[in-house]
Amino acid sequence: SGHLIKNLRISNSNGVSFSGTNDTVKVTGLLDFGTSNAVLNTNNNLTLISSASGTASVGDLTNNGANSGNNITGNVTVERFIPNHSKAWQFLAAPTRGQTINNAWQEGNTTLANTTHPGYGTIITSNVAGAVAQGFDVYTPSGPTMKTYNTTTGLWDGVASTSIQIADQRGYMFFVRGDRSVTTSSAPATSTILRTTGKLYTNGADAPPVTTVLAGKLASIGNPYPSAIDFRLLTKPAAPAVADLFYVWDPLLTNTANGLGGYQTISAANAWKPIPGGTANYDATVASPYIQSGQAFFVSAASGAGGSVSFTETSKVNMYNMANRPVNTSSDRQFLKLNLYNAANILTDGNVVAFDQGFDNAINSDDAIKLTNTSENIGIRRNGTTLALEAKRPVVTEDTVFYNLAGMKLQNYRLAFTPENMNTGGLTATLVDKFLSTTTTLNLADTCSVNFQVTTNTASYAPDRFYVIFRSSVVVLPVTITNISATRNVDKTIRVDWNVNNETSMRMYEVERSADGRNFNKIREAIPTANNGGAEIYNRTDNNPLTEDNFYRIKAISNSGQVQYSSIIKVAAQKTTASINIYPNPVVDKKINIQLSNQAKGTYHVQLINAIGQVVYNGNIILPNNNSVQSIQLSRTVTPGDYRLKITDTNGTVTVKQLLLQ
Repeated sequence: SGHLIKNLRISNSNGVSFSGTNDTVKVTGLLDFGTSNAVLNTNNNLTLISSASGTASVGDLTNNGANSGNNITGNVTVERFIPNHSKAWQFLAAPTRGQTINNAWQEGNTTLANTTHPGYGTIITSNVAGAVAQGFDVYTPSGPTMKTYNTTTGLWDGVASTSIQIADQRGYMFFVRGDRSVTTSSAPATSTILRTTGKLYTNGADAPPVTTVLAGKLASIGNPYPSAIDFRLLTKPAAPAVADLFYVWDPLLTNTANGLGGYQTISAANAWKPIPGGTANYDATVASPYIQSGQAFFVSAASGAGGSVSFTETSKVNMYNMANRPVNTSSDRQFLKLNLYNAANILTDGNVVAFDQGFDNAINSDDAIKLTNTSENIGIRRNGTTLALEAKRPVVTEDTVFYNLAGMKLQNYRLAFTPENMNTGGLTATLVDKFLSTTTTLNLADTCSVNFQVTTNTASYAPDRFYVIFRSSVVVLPVTITNISATRNVDKTIRVDWNVNNETSMRMYEVERSADGRNFNKIREAIPTANNGGAEIYNRTDNNPLTEDNFYRIKAISNSGQVQYSSIIKVAAQKTTASINIYPNPVVDKKINIQLSNQAKGTYHVQLINAIGQVVYNGNIILPNNNSVQSIQLSRTVTPGDYRLKITDTNGTVTVKQLLLQ
């Protein structure tokens, strides 16, 4: 029985009232308003249908803000179809108010019963004492199957009983086996429909609750509307207070006998494309800034001050109202995407590094912290933090991406690297496998795969087994540029000095300058003076340096046209404070690069001290100019770990830098 309507639009300004009988109106498409100040009185006889064909939704009651005063009164039943896939967690929301958990997702049944509404509801278990007496179907000592996120502790709390109200603005992490006929762990999964009945969140006094996101924390939020919403249209503080990213749980990710779903990270820095994507729910190539009806999600203030997140009717999207804002992404933004596949060639996890001039190398709201999945995980390590997305300045030589493995199993795996806009010339990317002591050159023009195996050897599943390092791709010439330095003169010009060894068959040196450390232009040139296989010293003056930062490098050109570049030296805008920095940090290949800016010329004493206070390196570096990069090559016997680098200048001033040696 009941009226089945695909799309229903209320255009009578006097409103519409459904019958008070049990003759339910069932909407399969869109319910919206075509006028102002109209009220739909459901008389508790409206159901929004969800099936394999689609899920009904309620459109923007304000008609995109043009009209107001529309409202829906009376109870509405909202369905959420769960397809037949392997048993998995779901991150769900309850978009109505007024029912208990038992009346809703247990369909009012008693323990393990399935006498009411077969094909609807699901089994709910718990590890609380007297679980069955509290309305749960089964006592499961391993943990609850319905829980809420505690933003203070960062842990999941099981619900106390099924007699409490199901409405919770945080949403639920909920383990779905299928409908209530699936009563044992060995029983196969089925499809089911979860539904709640009650009042909808609409306008005014019935507006959805506001969620406060605490500084440095995550907060879970259930979509309060029976419709899809656009994350970009929510009312929230601008980044970095609350990051321009969110997390959803995808039950199809890693959904095998050993996987129960996984997180998809959706970020503005990745053009709103899901990380890792790769399932029927989330295509890694398609922007997906949307949260579905009945879906919950995480927002992040992990690097921000936090603030309030609220919803308005205009945040809804549907087939008639797809708010497609342009994605603010630089056309030359570079991406290095990595997906992890298990032995069955099933995608288990992934991450993305995004390179753009607008990003910063420090961890901030552009970066997405890694949320841990129930199976294998692969993230990106930076400064002790594991990320799903790392947003960095444009890639330069010696940039290193450190990966973090977790939850690995004894089997074969495949790493799939997908670069975008990375094949710009001048750089190569090499994957380093610390366990096997091997290197693999990655193709920066197309997707490439690297197979590896996890064995009983603990080093084979060490978190830091893999990293990628970028280096210059130019051919090595018969000349070695041993040093480059730059000094700002009193007249504000900048003198660039460089030293070479083994100079033979060289045609020219070009001094190149850049404003961003990536895009260089020639400003001066120098003709080789010897070409006799010996050492030479050169300098040229930049008479018109930039008012902002200046980056310099030397381009060496041989008689045959081969090209070699020096390292890059930076001179900060006008006057900067003196500084000493280490890069990259963590240090790779036992080579410590020390950037000295606005330091006095002379000899500096350097000591490397391990975690128990032992000096493992003791030596000197000579600073020929105020700004210079000096390198220390450590012995192979120096073991990886945390160290302090103690640098004493010519006046006895001590600078200590913390570093991690890979």
